[in-house]
Amino acid sequence: MHEVNIVPAGMPALDPPVRVCIMGASGRMGQILTRLFSESVRYQVVARVDRREDGLAPSVISELSAAPYFDILVDYSVADATRGAISEMRRRKAAWLVGTTGLDDHDRDEIFALSAHAPILIASNTSLGIALMQRLCANATAALIDWDCEILETHHHSKLDAPSGTALSIARTIADARKSCGRDTHILTDRSAVREKRDRDSLGIASLRGGTVAGEHSAIWFGENERLEIRHIAESREIFARGALRVAHWLAGQKPGVFCMDDFLDAVL
Repeated sequence: MHEVNIVPAGMPALDPPVRVCIMGASGRMGQILTRLFSESVRYQVVARVDRREDGLAPSVISELSAAPYFDILVDYSVADATRGAISEMRRRKAAWLVGTTGLDDHDRDEIFALSAHAPILIASNTSLGIALMQRLCANATAALIDWDCEILETHHHSKLDAPSGTALSIARTIADARKSCGRDTHILTDRSAVREKRDRDSLGIASLRGGTVAGEHSAIWFGENERLEIRHIAESREIFARGALRVAHWLAGQKPGVFCMDDFLDAVL
C-alpha cells in the first residue's frame, strides 16, 4: 500500500504546496514521479516537460520555457535535455534537482554555476539507502585505507550509460575519502586493454546489464584473508522517486547554493 499524505477534514495544510515542474515526465521515472507528487498535498505539479504525451495530467509540454512559475524543477530526463535547460533555469532562478545521468564535468560545472541564485542538487541516485551507503563507504575507506577496493553494479538491459552514475558517485566518495587519508586513487572502468597486476591505487568499476534489474551496487574491500562488502539492492524504481519526493521539499526551502545527498542525510537523521 502506498503512503499518501492526507489532511484531516476541516484542517488546512500548514504550508502552501511546493510548485513542481517535472522534466523527462513521460519516461518511466517521470510517470512514477508524476503519480507520487500528485498524490501528496505538499506539492502541486504545475508542468510536465517531455517530447511525447502520455495521457497523464497535467498534459505534457515540449519546452521548459512554456511552463508557468514553479519553485523547483525535478529533472529525470536525458543529458541533452538537461543541458538545454540550463539557460532557462538561469533565467528562472528556481531550485533544481537533477537526477539525470550521463552528464560530464562541463555540464555539472555549468549547472553548479546557477547556485549563486538558486539551490542546486545533482544526484545520480535519490535513494535514501544509497545516500547512507555512500556515507558508510567513506567510513569504511578511512578504516581500511590499505585494502583494495572494487565496485560492481548491475542494471536492466535498457540502461544506456555504463558504469552507472551511482557507481561513479560511490567511486568518487571512496576516492575522496582515500585522498583525505593521503592515498591517491584513479578510477578504472575498463581493464581489458591493460595487462599488468592490479595497481594498489586503482579503484575498478565493473558493469553488468540484463533483464529488468532496477539497480544493484556493491562496494567490496579486499584485505588479507578477509573481505568486506557494502551492498544496496533497488527492487523498484519507485524508491528513487520516493527519495526525490523528500529531497525536493527540503531543497526548495534552502538558500542558494550547491547541495548533495549527504547534506540531505544530515538534515533528516
